Amino acid sequence: MKKTAEEWALLNGYKVDQWIGDGDFGEAYLTTCGKILKVTSDKEEFVAASRIEGLQDDYLIEIYKTDAYDNDLVILMECLDTANVEDLFNEIITATGEDGIEALEFGDAEDYDLSDEASLLFSDLQSCISSYQVNGTNPMDIHENNIGINSKGHYVLFDQKDKIADLSEELEKILEEKEKQKLLNQLKSPRIELGYEIKELDYKSTDFNDKMRHLMTEVINKISQEKKYLSPRHNKDTHPELLFPEKVGVDIYFTTDPEIFLNFNIHNDDGYGVLGFQAITTGDGLLGESEYMDNHACIIVIDEKKYNEYKENNFLNERAFLKSYLTTITHELNHIFEFIENSGGLSPRVLDSVHECDDFEFNHFDCMTGYNILPMFDSGELDPDDALDIMEERVELKGVKLLNKLDIDNGIELFLSSTNKQKKKPKLR
Repeated sequence: MKKTAEEWALLNGYKVDQWIGDGDFGEAYLTTCGKILKVTSDKEEFVAASRIEGLQDDYLIEIYKTDAYDNDLVILMECLDTANVEDLFNEIITATGEDGIEALEFGDAEDYDLSDEASLLFSDLQSCISSYQVNGTNPMDIHENNIGINSKGHYVLFDQKDKIADLSEELEKILEEKEKQKLLNQLKSPRIELGYEIKELDYKSTDFNDKMRHLMTEVINKISQEKKYLSPRHNKDTHPELLFPEKVGVDIYFTTDPEIFLNFNIHNDDGYGVLGFQAITTGDGLLGESEYMDNHACIIVIDEKKYNEYKENNFLNERAFLKSYLTTITHELNHIFEFIENSGGLSPRVLDSVHECDDFEFNHFDCMTGYNILPMFDSGELDPDDALDIMEERVELKGVKLLNKLDIDNGIELFLSSTNKQKKKPKLR
């Protein structure tokens, strides 16, 4: 479940900070922005949370989002203050005697000898139970470990479930509705259409280079079908004074120069150069006369020597290695996708201009990393260095998932069979 929590958080703009507890069916994590991320296999709890998702009720915990990821169910919810609840709840249980929890359904706080704070807890829980019931759930897991104070200052119940009926059918409908809503939101919200163009930059033709270029071109062509549109976080609705593009071009440059990254001031610790990078600047004038790029672009390095070095030092089988190698493309393109989403499609050069004029509050670093944009940074506790590390982790995950969506098995097999052919031995005379 930890893997689900970390991956879901990254893909949705959050970051897991720490594990905070587990139960019979799930685990809970605190995110860096102070929300609770619950991963569970309990469909009753998930359905109950989904029923109140997005509701603004003084006597309910706020559920920000419910979702399914892999084989787990995810609930993103408000973090509650649970201090001193146990003693107050036990006071109620002692005072109600044989009535027990049922006293919350038919009793009144004034009917029992309670302290002022326990009396407040009693009445708040009654209001909370009523709010759950109005929204279709009869809460069935009421105890001291499932109570806390919400942001509105009221005691509320969390991790509740309704076991009165089999909820499999309702769960299926909820998940289907979520998929439909995602699609509808994409169609309703402003979208940016992507156009892809493959170019060359100091490219030298060899047998290996051309075969690798052909395979990478096949990958890019499949990506162009998979990623035709993006939904920007900033658009004419958020910044009506700016003109955002409806279409943007994405240029992919192939090069065989292993040290081209030096022109773009790309820092690299391992001394091997890089396999690819997003081009924000023009690289000492290689891609234009201005300092920043007019287009969205990335550069992919094809280097047979480096490829063989990596292959020899990799413990994966040859097919798995090649697939991980090709993730360079999906990784770098996801850098561009994120930049486009965060900038509303503004090119690096235009972004520099509007930011300098204070018309757009986010700079290149923000649009590259999501810093000051994604909810994981809302608490102000993560610094720019964190943003860079998280960006690489997130984009790598997106790159792997995108490549796995593509049908490239035939291309990989053809590449491997063509590059692994034994040279014919010379005939003896």
